[in-house]
Order: sequence, then structure tokens, then C-alpha cells
Amino acid sequence: MPIRTRSPAEAGVLLLAGRGRSGGGTRRLADFARAGVCRNGVAGQATADRMAAESRKRSYDALVLLGDLVYEDGDADLTERVVSEPFAPLTDDGAELLPVLGNHDYRSGEQQQILARLGRQSPWYSEQVGPLRVIVLDSMRVEDREQTA
Repeated sequence: MPIRTRSPAEAGVLLLAGRGRSGGGTRRLADFARAGVCRNGVAGQATADRMAAESRKRSYDALVLLGDLVYEDGDADLTERVVSEPFAPLTDDGAELLPVLGNHDYRSGEQQQILARLGRQSPWYSEQVGPLRVIVLDSMRVEDREQTA
């Protein structure tokens, strides 16, 4: 299954495509927006604004935030300002929020509060997005067998 961006200039957006059953060309399975570090301030807002603008052309099925959600020190009180508010145009339009904790989210010891504010109870989970199953694991707890049970 190829993974490619919608356009070469857009590294923050994934289009997952696969072969249709009839053997014809590729068909759209799901559109994912993805972002790495959610930086406080202008850089994070610029990323969210670009994704929101792109989503007006075609809405996203999911928004995957790939760690360091509340950069730099995992202050749970900043979750709404640096994650929920900037990305609200995407989630309000139906994109499923799939947050992934990063090492900076653990610095304050408030990782559970960050997850709770984003509607998650556990740092590892699976979510069905269209015909795809997304599996999120916690790389800070690789020895914890519960997350792969």
C-alpha cells in the first residue's frame, strides 16, 4: 500500500491508497493529516493553518500528532492552546484526533492529563479509520507488554 503526500510540497499530509478489488487503479482509503512536534506559538499555528487550508479541498479522516504534543516540557495546562485550538478546524470537520505521546510529554509527569484533555485514556490504542486500523504504541514504555496484549 503506497503512502504518499497529496502534493510534493506538502510533507505534513498523507494519502493512503490501495488497489481496488476489480484490479483497477488505486482508490482512496483514507486521508491523514500528520504533524510532529506541536510547538507553542507561531510555528505550530502555521502548521495547523496550512492543514486547515488544505482540508478545504478534501477533508481529512484523521489527524495523527506524532509525539511531543505539548513541547517543550509537557505542561498539561497548555494542551488546549497548542493542540486542541490550533487543530480545531480539522477535528471540527470530522478528522479523528490520534495523538501519540513523545518524550517531552513525559517531562512534567502530566502525560495522563494531556491524554485525558485530548479524549484518550491510554498512550497506546488502536482506532479504525475507514477500512484501516491505526495502532498507536508508547515508545517510552517498550518493555510494557500490556500495550501489545
